[in-house]
Order: sequence, then structure tokens, then C-alpha cells
Amino acid sequence: MNKGNWVWITNCPAVCAISCMRFYFSFWLFFCSSGKDRTGVAAILILSALGVDKETSIQDYMLTNYYLKEYRDDLEQDVLDYTGSQWIADDIKWCDGVRRSWIETSFDCIDEHYGSMGNFLREAMGLSKSDLKKLRKAYLH
Repeated sequence: MNKGNWVWITNCPAVCAISCMRFYFSFWLFFCSSGKDRTGVAAILILSALGVDKETSIQDYMLTNYYLKEYRDDLEQDVLDYTGSQWIADDIKWCDGVRRSWIETSFDCIDEHYGSMGNFLREAMGLSKSDLKKLRKAYLH
């Protein structure tokens, strides 16, 4: 496992966001330019805390490519126009998207270190069964 992947999980905004969500039941909006790194991991941790299954969380993560397609196509064309290099344009477009394997690596790291997402939420995030129930009641009803 790449140590960098573990750093994304343990130091991502979700640690702070879920901690705040436990005490301040209010609406939350969080975003970034691509939603793939810290924000992507934060989203899967928050969704997991709310009881969303792994596959649905991954599908949500993958929506980045769908919703940013026009932006990414425009960026590719701008880079191609500026540099004249299809290779550079393709590389930048690739880096700006998301890959299923990237978010699966986050899940794999959690499983490797904690055995399951549930264990991670309890042990690393400090969420009790009562906390999870309160979060689900506040945010899903």
C-alpha cells in the first residue's frame, strides 16, 4: 500500500467534517475543483457514516467525470491550442478526472488497517453506534 493513500484518508477534511457533524446538525456543502482527492475521500467517509454502501459511494465519486466532462473537454482543447501537444492535453485531462481504482484504493487502505469501514468509523473517527444513529437521523430524515 502507498503511504500517501493512507495520509489522504487519515488527514482528510472528513475527519473534521464528521466531527463537526456530530455536534452541529446542520446543512453542509463541501466541494473542490475535481472532487477526487481529499474531498472525494471525505465524501466516501461521510456517505459511509450515513450508511451508504460502498458501490453507491464509488458511483457517486465517479460522477465527477460526468459532471465535469464539458469543463475537461474545454480544458483539453485549451491546452492543445496553447501547447500544440495532444500528449500534454491528454495527460492534463487524465489528471483532472477520477478513476475507480483511485477510490477503491482508499477503501482498500481502510480495510487493510481496520478490517472494515465500520471499524474505521468507530476506531479512527471515534463514532459510536449512537453517534452513527444520530447522524443518520439528522441527515437522512
